[in-house]
Amino acid sequence: KKSFLTGLKFWNKNKNNNDDSVPFKVKLRKAGLAVLLSYGFVSNMSYSVTVSLAWYGFNKKTGLSPLAPGQWKGFLAVYAGFYVFNNFVRPARFTLSLGVAKCKC
Repeated sequence: KKSFLTGLKFWNKNKNNNDDSVPFKVKLRKAGLAVLLSYGFVSNMSYSVTVSLAWYGFNKKTGLSPLAPGQWKGFLAVYAGFYVFNNFVRPARFTLSLGVAKCKC
C-alpha cells in the first residue's frame, strides 16, 4: 500500500520535474529580481496588515486614535507584539514571495 506522502512532489524526488542537479542557491540566484521584488511586496503587505490591526485594536481598546496627544507610546506597545509576530513568520513570507514570483526553486 502506498503512502499519501509518496504522491507529493516534495517527498518523492524521482517524480520532481525540477532539475535536481542544480543547487537551490543557483536556482534562487537565477530567479533574482523577481524574488526580491515579490518579497518586498509580500513583506510590505504583511507589515501594512499588522499596523492596521494594531491601530484597530488600540482604537477599540482606548477609544482614541494613536495620533491623539499622549497615545503614541501605548500604540507602540501594542504594535511591538505584532512586530515580534511578523518576525517569526518571516520564513512564511519568504516562501509566499517565491510563489508570487512563480519561482520553480
